Amino acid sequence: MDLVFVGTGGHARVVADASLEAGFNLRGFVDLDYKGQKDEILGFPVLGGLTVLSKFDTEQISVVVAVGDNNQRAKHYSELKRKGFTIASIIHPTAILSKYMEIGEGCFINSGVIINAEVMIGDNCIINTGSIIEHECVIENSCHIAPGVRIGGRTIIGKNSFVGIGSSIANFINIG
Repeated sequence: MDLVFVGTGGHARVVADASLEAGFNLRGFVDLDYKGQKDEILGFPVLGGLTVLSKFDTEQISVVVAVGDNNQRAKHYSELKRKGFTIASIIHPTAILSKYMEIGEGCFINSGVIINAEVMIGDNCIINTGSIIEHECVIENSCHIAPGVRIGGRTIIGKNSFVGIGSSIANFINIG
């Protein structure tokens, strides 16, 4: 299935690169601040603003909400779901995921990530470069785990939480 990316910032570029590494077909980008300019990102066109999505058949494309800010990402995720779009998850091919973990819809798992047994990742989450999530953790919806984060076993990261770059969280901790 072809992908259309919502977002044109740095995070969108990283997710698009990972999607290409994973073998997806990229149609282009939707600019949330579109003002009629003709642009390209990574050689793919900026298609227009959010209204351009109405031109696509929801059966023919999936959308990737590639916005770094948790609140904005959650807003666009919910709006696009209501309009009937499938929100794709992108998993970089170098991520190591336990076969006993679960991942929600619309997530991005970047390169070098390790997710161990019985971890539950909610919808619309970012697990960024090189992060490690140990056994039996719960990452609730719309969280952003920044690059290099280490999360000990049985930790819960609450909805809309941001865990900053390089953070280490001991086991049995609840955040958010």
